[in-house]
Amino acid sequence: MFKRTIFVLAIFTLSFISCRSNVVEVNYERGLLYYYSGDYDRAIKEFNAVIKRAPNYAKAYSSRGDTYYENGNYSMAIKDYNKAIEIDPNFVSAYFARGDSYIKKGDPYLAIKDYSEVLRIDPNYKKAYHNRGFVYNDIGEYDMAIKDFDKFISIVPNNAIAYNNRGNSHYHKGEYELAIGDYSEALRVDPNYVAAYINKGIIYGIKCDYDLAIKNYSRAIMISPNYAIAYNNRGVIYENRGELDRAIDDFNEALRIDPNYSHAYDSRGVAYGKKGDYSMAIKDFNRALSINPNYREAYHNRGVIYVKKGDYDSAIKDFDAALKIDPNDAVAKSNREAALKRKQEK
Repeated sequence: MFKRTIFVLAIFTLSFISCRSNVVEVNYERGLLYYYSGDYDRAIKEFNAVIKRAPNYAKAYSSRGDTYYENGNYSMAIKDYNKAIEIDPNFVSAYFARGDSYIKKGDPYLAIKDYSEVLRIDPNYKKAYHNRGFVYNDIGEYDMAIKDFDKFISIVPNNAIAYNNRGNSHYHKGEYELAIGDYSEALRVDPNYVAAYINKGIIYGIKCDYDLAIKNYSRAIMISPNYAIAYNNRGVIYENRGELDRAIDDFNEALRIDPNYSHAYDSRGVAYGKKGDYSMAIKDFNRALSINPNYREAYHNRGVIYVKKGDYDSAIKDFDAALKIDPNDAVAKSNREAALKRKQEK
């Protein structure tokens, strides 16, 4: 009798564990369904239920972390990824996701550390090469970035984003031909990849090849007619060519698309200044600074207009504001000295 009781109890216990496990899986799968449908609050509730029943279920912490990430709560996401990694120190996707969260929080070195850990565990985890390369590029480690993009491209040879990002690293190194080659390769993979046209346009503008710059910006506008940056950048090229009315037309279009685009106000202000319409120029610089009070170029450019108007006190004040933002701005220093000299000679 005694043995029979134990036998029945054992069967009941096993049955209870099995039901509990089924409930956990049901909650987890339901949480994933809510997550993929964008219903993040319900997803979190389901993952909470999983964790309450199975506190060592690493995937539940990681998935809840993913949900917090999508909600923009990166601190909570990192907290969950930490727990998932504590439970499973080789949970590669948790390291990767935590790296992404560190990027969002502005912690690039912790992101690099996590992506490196991903690659230690799984050297073929291709996304980690790309994302680590992106972070290296962001912190100015361009050679390391290029090395990572090279590795990613060797694994995924037809990824337009990777070519574009490697091109950006070459651009920052001043390797313009290599950058153009990468942007062109990105466009071979995806002929409608607007960012690559924009980036090629920037380099052609630097090289003073204005026809090719305009051609690339125009192509970007054809693909994406509401891309304010493309209009602004093409306007700058027209301005450099002395086609001020066409430049202003492009700046107007950029501002129609994005009325708070401070760069377009600054660009249009420069064009009005070159046309001798100083009142309109100052009005645009004022608008740019109302949107972005730390816009150094707008202070500088407004200072130049005040010099032209003979208002040297206002000019010096603007050059001082520019130098407060960047004390190493050699042009602002030179223009301030010139304005001060003119004031003294007046």
